[in-house]
Amino acid sequence: MLLVGTACSGGMKAHDSSSAVPLLGPSQVQGEDPVAAGALYIESRLLALEGDVVGSLRLLQEAVRLDPHDPFLRYSLAENYLALGQLQPAIRATEDAVIQDPEFVEAHFLLGNLFFHVERNDKAIQSFLRVLELDPEREDVSLMLAITHARNDEYDRAVEIIKKSIKDHPESTRSRFALARMYQKMDLVSLAIETYQNLLKQNPESEAVYFELGGLYEERGDLDRAEQIYRQFLALDDNEVLEQEDWSAAAESFDSILQQRPDLDQARFYLGIALERDQKFQGALEVFSALPEDSELYPDALAHQGYLHHRLGQTDQAIAALEKLIAGGDDRAELWIYLASLYQDLGRFEVALETIDRGLRVSPQDVGLLYHRGLTLESGQRR
Repeated sequence: MLLVGTACSGGMKAHDSSSAVPLLGPSQVQGEDPVAAGALYIESRLLALEGDVVGSLRLLQEAVRLDPHDPFLRYSLAENYLALGQLQPAIRATEDAVIQDPEFVEAHFLLGNLFFHVERNDKAIQSFLRVLELDPEREDVSLMLAITHARNDEYDRAVEIIKKSIKDHPESTRSRFALARMYQKMDLVSLAIETYQNLLKQNPESEAVYFELGGLYEERGDLDRAEQIYRQFLALDDNEVLEQEDWSAAAESFDSILQQRPDLDQARFYLGIALERDQKFQGALEVFSALPEDSELYPDALAHQGYLHHRLGQTDQAIAALEKLIAGGDDRAELWIYLASLYQDLGRFEVALETIDRGLRVSPQDVGLLYHRGLTLESGQRR
């Protein structure tokens, strides 16, 4: 269960629960004890960090009984209900928090998100407006307010809110992106395209903008312009998708491009790299193998094929790929060395030595080749 814009702490995420934890009942403890409540709160956080959300919730319930006027305890209680997928108890606990502290900004924001999730849009709008009264600089809240109005089919009001957010946050691209998306929802394609184009001028390395803009051109039937946008993205010197550590997400991005433009060799090549880095060797091999031989990226794809065949234990196929690469004119010393090592793996030391010598005929002074020739001779003598 995903809650848009939730302020849940401790990394907890909402999920469904078949066994609901009961709401607060009559207190078993007489009198208030804020100090004991604080100690219970600390214990509850430790349990939450260990993954025991139910145990954490029970301690928070007891903490609230001991200190019923502490708004933060009730807010924490709401977060735990949310983590267990109990939205109505979460709403009631958050409402209690803002009753105790009407200026508790994050509680109002959480309440707005909870109302948004259960589709009580008017209530959500009231909560988001209250947040903006208390903290007018909250761009994220302005955008949630706009989205909620759009859900009510109040698109003009949504656009008005986003434009104000852009004025208040001129350096931010977030509100401009939201405006373009809103124009898309309103079928104002020309305005959406214009907004995305302005976004690229402001942030020329935004992956999402390239995808959205390319998709819009495709919807209009302007495939040449769409391809131009995709190629601009792929030609970025510092392609942000390739720089990220989440290679699975990178693969999804390039696969998305390929689904729209299957003839883009660069997208296919980058998809292969992302799959390879994500340790999905068979999938990467299939992608690299699909590159046409007349592609300028084909030699690099062959090198990756050789490596991937080797990782998959397919030494003969790895050798075939590297031999083909060398025959095509790629005579880098490291290829000869790698190829020789594969022959050695098969116990073919004479061929391995011959391979090193072939490389030395091309680069007779290469230190790496000379060094590996000595190693190959030594290995052959030890047989």
